Amino acid sequence: MQDIPLKLRAVEPSDLPFLFEVENDETLLDTGYARIPFSKNTLETYLSQPHDIYADKQLRLIAAIDGKACAVLDFYDFDAFHQRCMIGIMVHPQFRKVGIGYKALVLGLDFAGKNLGLKNVGAFIGKKNKTSVRLFKKALFKKVGAFNKYHRLTDGSYDDLLIYQKSI
Repeated sequence: MQDIPLKLRAVEPSDLPFLFEVENDETLLDTGYARIPFSKNTLETYLSQPHDIYADKQLRLIAAIDGKACAVLDFYDFDAFHQRCMIGIMVHPQFRKVGIGYKALVLGLDFAGKNLGLKNVGAFIGKKNKTSVRLFKKALFKKVGAFNKYHRLTDGSYDDLLIYQKSI
């Protein structure tokens, strides 16, 4: 993991092609809540606006190597009073299975603790999303619950939604 020169940074307008590709990656349809494609116009509007985690209750960071975006971290349901939030991660297909997801998640947790003052981070993960389950377990998240048959998949079947938590 130390060999990967990954850094977290704010989203930039130049990230539009990257975000358009990962937000519309059909292989991720069953792992998140988006069921319709994001247009470039929608993403351009998002990128052109200022973002404040305290007002928006969410923050998106890009994980990049030498400035090139390779993953995106989403902090959402941010609650400053309770010092907690939820986290999601999307890794570009070109950068999967080489440790980028783990390194980005570890950097994100460090950022959340040091910069946002968070004490707890949670994640919702579909039971069938074995890659994410392994990733969050490797980062020492603990499974604390589940919603049974809670998440509808593209084939019409349902998946359990697992709840993971980590104190940081």
